Amino acid sequence: MYDVQKAHECFLKLQALEISGLQKDEKGDQQFWVKDKYDNHFNVVTGNLWFKQTKEVIGGVTGTTIGVTDMDRSLRFYTSLLNTDDVVYDYTGEALNGPRNEKRKYRKVLLQKHRWLHLPKSSC
Repeated sequence: MYDVQKAHECFLKLQALEISGLQKDEKGDQQFWVKDKYDNHFNVVTGNLWFKQTKEVIGGVTGTTIGVTDMDRSLRFYTSLLNTDDVVYDYTGEALNGPRNEKRKYRKVLLQKHRWLHLPKSSC
């Protein structure tokens, strides 16, 4: 398993990035947020399913975050598109989130598909 703490320390050394503090996600695992100079947001999360174990501090892309205006309608669409109904969690709450730790109300749903795509690795 990759170490989120080590990844956080690595990202803190990179310039032109906004890095949040370490946080716990809805499953209780460590995570943190990164915002690059192009205003792209990345959520670095705990995981243990990798294509190949390496000495890098992160294992690569594990999914995507999509902001939507109608969660129920979007769930019907994406579960059909991905051919999955595996909902890891469906959480509504208020929390500090994002690279700047803004306090926000939100609903967050994690869908999981067990078929992996080969995507490029990070440079960190």
